[in-house]
Amino acid sequence: MFNPGIIFELQNKWNHFTQNHPKFPKFLQAVAGTQMNPGTIIEVKVTSAEGQAISSNIKLTEEDVQMLKDLGEMMRNMR
Repeated sequence: MFNPGIIFELQNKWNHFTQNHPKFPKFLQAVAGTQMNPGTIIEVKVTSAEGQAISSNIKLTEEDVQMLKDLGEMMRNMR
């Protein structure tokens, strides 16, 4: 069963996160403004406080691109 309270809670947490890290949403907006086509590579790197780095990447498929478009539309509709 769908619980709308979860969405409200996530939205509050996201708002708090973006207040603490205002550059991150701007980065996401810049990425969303680019043309992501199949074959686009997304890479993520995380570096711990101790300096250990872990990274991974994915090459987008047509299905991935559509899912990202759908997710972006859902996020815009939550505002």
